[in-house]
Amino acid sequence: MDLENSTLYIEHSLDAAIGNLKEPKTRAGRRSVIIDRDLIQNLLHWKALQAEYLFRNGSNFYRWRKSFRELYDFEGLRFHDLRHTHATMLVSSGLNTRAVSSRLGHSSVGITLNLYAHAQREDDEKAAAIIGQIMAGESIATQQTEAI
Repeated sequence: MDLENSTLYIEHSLDAAIGNLKEPKTRAGRRSVIIDRDLIQNLLHWKALQAEYLFRNGSNFYRWRKSFRELYDFEGLRFHDLRHTHATMLVSSGLNTRAVSSRLGHSSVGITLNLYAHAQREDDEKAAAIIGQIMAGESIATQQTEAI
């Protein structure tokens, strides 16, 4: 992590089955990800709170995570779900798919599209509005040409 340059370096992934770090599946999996200053401040604050909690309760991260999930009824929440939410929100916001793919460490844009470009009603409504505007503009242009 390079906080001066707002950059995280992804060098390993977590094998959820055994809880160990492992090498990324592809070369694209080893990457840097830029984060904004507000997120850095929130992460530093969260890290301090976590350290205090873990020290005070003589706990470790996995025990803390288990109690947190039970307390807030997030039993089914996995770290990977946060990645999925992040990716879905970026794709839905209209960010260039290649940028999302790179950020996720996918070896191709096709993987990103297959996994995260779900048809969402809001996106479909945007598409309908855009094509409606295009057709309305074309219709006006056609009417003006016919009037000449």
